[in-house]
Amino acid sequence: KGKVAMVTGARRGLGLAMARGLVEAGAKLVAVAASPDCRELRQAIEKMGGEMLYLRADLADRRQRKGLVDKAVKRFGRLDILVNGAGIQHRQPAVDFDLGQWDRIVSLMMTGVFELSQQAARVMARQGGGKIINIASLASFQGGWIVPAYAAAKHGVAGLTNALANEWASKNIHVNAIAPGYFDTDMCAAIV
Repeated sequence: KGKVAMVTGARRGLGLAMARGLVEAGAKLVAVAASPDCRELRQAIEKMGGEMLYLRADLADRRQRKGLVDKAVKRFGRLDILVNGAGIQHRQPAVDFDLGQWDRIVSLMMTGVFELSQQAARVMARQGGGKIINIASLASFQGGWIVPAYAAAKHGVAGLTNALANEWASKNIHVNAIAPGYFDTDMCAAIV
């Protein structure tokens, strides 16, 4: 209650569920997603009596990642929780995998996780601590099938989580990851 939480990928799927859960627990929400349309999310948050700042950003684009945490702090005065939940998927056999898709997925789901964690940690260190929750995947450990970029990025998230947890624990910044399996979301529609 009274915390400020930023959730990337907050407009749908697991990110939406996590955003709603944080608002239900009393947090103010900073929702980050690529879509220009956040009406459904805004209505859901308002119906719950929550307060939300929506930041539209394609997190695969480094320029659009820049300054997102500063915008949250400008609006709410602090940032207590970061959930790195944004993700995309491209299914294609590895021998034919499109390198443009590779670059986009790795930029969004690994480099973007690092950059937003870095931005958040700077604020959290000044505040005396905070929580960073990265969304890894069972693919972080199993590799997946015809999803080489996704699997590589999620392996990276698992390793990055360990590295940041070790380095930032002394600053009272707790970095953890959740590794979900398959859920009935848009991302898993091709296999459900």
